Amino acid sequence: MLYFDHSTGEAYNSHQIMERLAQEKDYQALLAQRCLHLSELPKVQLSELNNEHPFNIDQQHTAYSLNQESLKFLLDPMLTTGMEKNIGNGLRLGA
Repeated sequence: MLYFDHSTGEAYNSHQIMERLAQEKDYQALLAQRCLHLSELPKVQLSELNNEHPFNIDQQHTAYSLNQESLKFLLDPMLTTGMEKNIGNGLRLGA
């Protein structure tokens, strides 16, 4: 990628842009500050969870990005065979 800064009249490539952005903030410190480990979360018992929500089954599928195509090509074969389908397995590029 090429970036031209009109205010300075300078051109930068992708590597130079990434270096500049990396120097602007201490990203390692920001990550360490915002990082949340699963072991730090409170324990929840299965009995505390419920399945009460305002969405019907079709709305739940949509919320989890499961449309008819997902069900037909991904979940149905998985339920039938017990294995994930490897899309493109055995196909040559450009075939």
